[in-house]
Amino acid sequence: MRYVLTDRLPTDVVELRSLAGQVDEEVRGFRARLAAGEQFTHRDADQLRSLLDARDEITAACRELEHQALRRGEGGCGSKRVVAAAHEAGHAVALVWFDGHVYTAEVFVPENGEPLVGHDGWRWKGHCRAAPLSTVTDTCRGVVTAAGPAAEAVALFGQSPTPAQCDRVLAGQRDHRELTQFALSASTTVSDMLAAALPIVRRCWPAIARLAIEMDAGKVISHADVCAALGLSKDRQMHGFELANLRAGLRAVPEPTCHRV
Repeated sequence: MRYVLTDRLPTDVVELRSLAGQVDEEVRGFRARLAAGEQFTHRDADQLRSLLDARDEITAACRELEHQALRRGEGGCGSKRVVAAAHEAGHAVALVWFDGHVYTAEVFVPENGEPLVGHDGWRWKGHCRAAPLSTVTDTCRGVVTAAGPAAEAVALFGQSPTPAQCDRVLAGQRDHRELTQFALSASTTVSDMLAAALPIVRRCWPAIARLAIEMDAGKVISHADVCAALGLSKDRQMHGFELANLRAGLRAVPEPTCHRV
């Protein structure tokens, strides 16, 4: 089979992924021929170059559609990297929402591949590094932790994920273990913490989407990036007042712009 890149790509993510699968299948065929020591002709080299260019173009188109869906909070994001970025952005935004401080947040999932597996056996999709928690933010630690899987559930299933869908997201995650331990010490439940995190995630979705797209593009997010996404001013002395207004519903999180990062 010879794949030829058409003049106009599909505008549906599922169709784009199907095309990407066709291209990958042919690329694997070329790799198998190389591994077997087969000699390549100039025509083979041109075809392989065309396939790799096509894969890059399809991947870029698919990513842009995923980003558009993420901005709208429609769910259906199939990219593991985009979903992982939304997860870490959820943690970061919730931490700042409760007046905490983010050192860095980033995503580890390769553009085409599975999450990294650490020495502890857990799959590391990304990481959000927080400054030591204050007395106030420590009491909200469970909600901050729950905001990651809550944002992941929204990226996958839309603005109103069901409890079963949230449970599916949590299964096998480090966050589930941490939420369970916190629930035992704080006389609450994992479901209650998710229920408390979801409204925050929905209200802050424009900021979460913006940060997730930046992380998907390879950026390591800082505290200043989270503040900017939430629409806070550059004057840090005003952040407490501005966050109080956000929490009270007197201030809205700005919609993300649709430019490429």
